[in-house]
Amino acid sequence: MTAKVVPNPQASPYDPASSSGLMVECREHEIEWGWGGDRDKLQGYANLHNSEEHAAVPKPRRNRASAKAAGSRMERLVAEFLAFRLADDRIEPRRTNGMNDRGDITGVRTIRGGRVVIEVKDTARDNLPAWIREAEIERGNDDAVVGVVAHKKKGSANPADQYVSMTLETFARLLEGGDPLTDREPYTATREVAMKAAAQVAQKNADLLRRLSDK
Repeated sequence: MTAKVVPNPQASPYDPASSSGLMVECREHEIEWGWGGDRDKLQGYANLHNSEEHAAVPKPRRNRASAKAAGSRMERLVAEFLAFRLADDRIEPRRTNGMNDRGDITGVRTIRGGRVVIEVKDTARDNLPAWIREAEIERGNDDAVVGVVAHKKKGSANPADQYVSMTLETFARLLEGGDPLTDREPYTATREVAMKAAAQVAQKNADLLRRLSDK
């Protein structure tokens, strides 16, 4: 993938007042640079990066500091977009909570008032199973009704294009409205089997009582 000029996520690209914010991005080498509003100048940077002479030069890889910076940018991108889209200025990046992590975004709620935990990811490689488990742990820490993962769409700085992943159970809870007063436990196959077994025992007991009462 070659370098290209894209909207700068820190400039809130969904806000017309800051639509001039641009940067050069190369997702293949996981680098971003040249922020500003001069498209011609930034396109020159991109063309240089894509030249045959430049292709032979080793490209920098993401280190811990750049990964942390990318994560923080993604958190701000998600929080600012949701605050704008949902017209709710209570939504913002959450401060760290140590061992009892409660997700990366605070102030998000379902239409019925249940808290929503959002774990934000911008990494070189996707790991959905681990991310979903992390979001579920954070959901419990926050006593929330829903926990989801918002993760980077490679090659896109548009906040509305980013991905959200969750389990089917979580999706069903969202469709129900995410009522915080509903104490129903999340569905599991083991729980379903136990419920069927209990129903069968109850039916057998009812049949036995009916036969005894007929005598």
